[in-house]
Amino acid sequence: MNLRTKMRVGDVVRWHIVRTARHQTLAEHLYKVWLLTEELHRRIGLPPDTKGAALEWALTHDLPEVLLGDLPTPVKRAIEGRAKDSDFWRKLEREMLPEHKQRMVVGTPTAYVVKIADCIEGWHFLFNEGLNAHGASTMDRLRRRARSVADAAQKLWPEFHWVGATDSVIEELMNGEIEHCG
Repeated sequence: MNLRTKMRVGDVVRWHIVRTARHQTLAEHLYKVWLLTEELHRRIGLPPDTKGAALEWALTHDLPEVLLGDLPTPVKRAIEGRAKDSDFWRKLEREMLPEHKQRMVVGTPTAYVVKIADCIEGWHFLFNEGLNAHGASTMDRLRRRARSVADAAQKLWPEFHWVGATDSVIEELMNGEIEHCG
């Protein structure tokens, strides 16, 4: 993907099938996933030498959407069902952008921390901007998914604080104070 194409990241709109108070761009989403990944990485206690790869993945994990658009998850699953291949979407992204998906090694702590951040970011956006019951149910599903990924990571790497970090970040986003100058 060339630079001019990548720069369209601010033009791609998310949440096509969920009613929201405002549009969210892919650029906003990626930046907030980066912020959450940085915070989760610290709270989980992951090794400092993995932070750079995690932050890079956070900023680029959805970059194929610049070419493909932000298709809703149910649409992706339906396409995979028709293709009779549960990995169809990932293969398509790799085929279209081979340099992009080679950066990420599936099944690593890096992949898990970014997936948790991705789910929390979607939950947080809908927590603030979702407008109806569908938004609320999608928000709830994303929060449960973040916790499910954290639970799985906790079993794989019990020496880290996956569940506590995930719960504390969600709690802070729900109930934390917003700082103001002066």
